[in-house]
Amino acid sequence: MRSYRLYENVDPESNISGEDFDLVSQVNESMVLDRIFQVVRKDIVKKGVGNCRSIAFIHEHEQGLRVKNYYDMVIIMKNLLNNAIQADAGEIRVLTEVKNGELIITVSDDGRGISPEHKPYIFTPRFSTKTRKQDDASGLGLYNVRKAIINSKGRFEMESHPGQGTTCIVRFPLKEVLADCTCTVSASGR
Repeated sequence: MRSYRLYENVDPESNISGEDFDLVSQVNESMVLDRIFQVVRKDIVKKGVGNCRSIAFIHEHEQGLRVKNYYDMVIIMKNLLNNAIQADAGEIRVLTEVKNGELIITVSDDGRGISPEHKPYIFTPRFSTKTRKQDDASGLGLYNVRKAIINSKGRFEMESHPGQGTTCIVRFPLKEVLADCTCTVSASGR
């Protein structure tokens, strides 16, 4: 298992290539999972990291897992990470693992959490607990996450408590997300 500290004291003026963001034209192509995280990281750095001190990606799978229709995965990761940052998370952990025929992505943060009265509405278009001007809130982030998860026949679980942070778990059947489902996958390695 390898842990990546994606940023600490990031220079927002870092050189980010425009080709990393030209994703729409390649919607039906596949991409290695680790590369998806690099693209998401660069986008978050470009926008600024808010109050977040660090994001750690922890991979428990073999190197080189190729995800088909990777644009959905980018949408999921960008929105879950942006929500964590906007919730004043100091630390965010992303765990990816392959287990029991599923690709499992867990995003945990130590931010504000979600109040019980808001949980039923998190996937409702235009619902947001933030003002529209604050953090570029549109109320479409989790709505788009839900659509992307459904596209790959995935499932979403969330546990959140006010003041204690949020954990989101996304589960995908391997045959729906991996471009080459004949690969051998183990829980050790990367």
